[in-house]
Amino acid sequence: MIIELQRMLQGIVETLDEEVGPCVTGGHARAQFYSSLDLLNNLSSKLDWSQPLLRTEIEGVEAALGAAQPSIEQVRGETALLGKAADAITGLLASPTGESDDLVARVHACNQVLEDAIAAINDPKADFSDATEEVLTKARESIHDHLRDQAIREAFYIKPMMLTKISQGD
Repeated sequence: MIIELQRMLQGIVETLDEEVGPCVTGGHARAQFYSSLDLLNNLSSKLDWSQPLLRTEIEGVEAALGAAQPSIEQVRGETALLGKAADAITGLLASPTGESDDLVARVHACNQVLEDAIAAINDPKADFSDATEEVLTKARESIHDHLRDQAIREAFYIKPMMLTKISQGD
């Protein structure tokens, strides 16, 4: 899932300022600390998510929903949630991503439809027949595969953590 970058950086700056800032002592360390916060504050409006990363996420969600769509469409009359999910998937897939589209907005739209589909096929209030469960299993597998693949893709972008520096002390 993509979190708005500016919001994420703002949260980091606020947390560091409120929780860590009061503990930083010494003029030189405080200068470096607050300079870093200023840098984060000023960068947040200039950074954006990688276009290829966004496109990959969009393509993954669209492929998963496209694979799940026939199953959901087949049982759309079973519950209102399934009908709503079927319509949302159809609407999303009918408007492909263009070159000039706001990719962050498209990711959010894709993920909202994905969430609706997950809620519909796993509706705890629904008493699905065995036949419906069998049909929905195909949709669940498609979505599960996408979520697994997305988690693996995102793990490749994680930078090594600096936890070893914590144990080194002052």
